[in-house]
Amino acid sequence: MNMQGILEGSLPIISTDIKKIVIDAPLGQGFEGTISLQNNGDGLLEGSISTGGQILVFEPEYFQGNKCDIKYKLNLGYCKIGDTIRTEAIISSNGGEHVIEFKINVVSHSLGTGDKEREKLDSLEEFYSLWLTNPSEAKKIFLKHDFLMWLYSLDYEYLELYEHFRSDPNKERGINNFLVFNRLKNRVNLAIVSEDIEVRVNPFIPESYEGSFRVRRQGIGFVDEKLIQKLGAPWLKLEKLNILSTDFKDDDEIEIGFSIDRNQVVKKIEHETLMLTNSSGKINFKVCKVGFLNLKLDKSFLGLRETGKLTIENNTDSHLTIEIVSRDSFIRFDKEKLTVNRKEVVEFSVKLSTLQLAQKSIRKKPVFETVVRIKSIYRDKKYFEDLTITVGDFK
Repeated sequence: MNMQGILEGSLPIISTDIKKIVIDAPLGQGFEGTISLQNNGDGLLEGSISTGGQILVFEPEYFQGNKCDIKYKLNLGYCKIGDTIRTEAIISSNGGEHVIEFKINVVSHSLGTGDKEREKLDSLEEFYSLWLTNPSEAKKIFLKHDFLMWLYSLDYEYLELYEHFRSDPNKERGINNFLVFNRLKNRVNLAIVSEDIEVRVNPFIPESYEGSFRVRRQGIGFVDEKLIQKLGAPWLKLEKLNILSTDFKDDDEIEIGFSIDRNQVVKKIEHETLMLTNSSGKINFKVCKVGFLNLKLDKSFLGLRETGKLTIENNTDSHLTIEIVSRDSFIRFDKEKLTVNRKEVVEFSVKLSTLQLAQKSIRKKPVFETVVRIKSIYRDKKYFEDLTITVGDFK
């Protein structure tokens, strides 16, 4: 202190209109204030400010000047929400003493949002509501250090897990897992909702078969799933392997295209099952590889005076010469040799000889079975297929 000023002239007189300060201090959020002092006397005002505990921190603790602003901060490290702390700031100076009473109410931290409709958040439920309406703003807040302080003020017990979610390289996944962990939302599930697919592929047509199936989303939030093939069939090609949140946009269902490479289908019948990595649901593919020809009898059991029809479909890209060879003479075709472009129907009839009719009457099994062979050649490759026809006295 300036002792010369005290001895030689009038003394300073400390003046402040602050007698009591009441603060609602959010836990985990810094709080600052100012105490203004003024000298209403003569000379130079000098002194110090102190408190009995560690709740208040003053800067500066020592002051000098006829108009001084002393800043104070709160140290609430050992407090919890709902605490009420009473303490005093004692000012000692050459202009007298002054005591300021402090009442500090420790309240929860209110988190600012930047959203005009929802300016602050007071609970995790309100944060989830913000995420539903403004996910990009919620993600920004989630990544700030202020969010950690806000959780601390809420007495949140899983701060380390929050740090783990926050540090996830995929930020959308991190905030989604945080919300799921805190039971604010359910995990998003996907399901393949299309029926099983059966395809007849023609190896003589160069183009691949193309189709699609549907995947449905259940819930809102992060999606990152992979489609996997159980058998790894090379003939099945998918439009996409990974399904992401952005694929759904505003819809809860998407279509995923697929193609079947006819040249990769080796067996007459091939199977494959498509599944999701993390969700339920699957779709089965059955691929039937057609041959050069499709053959179909309108009936394989004929009476003694019946006629029938053989339908021949050509699956190739060329005209085919077809030869029909009956093992037995009692089956007679209208045409035994013909050219088929796409489809032809050939009629045939039954005509048993007198000897065959006599044999039929004394046989324990009064029917005749015969085989008809259909033959053709496509690009130097021979083709044949046998069809069985049964003839009898059917009533």
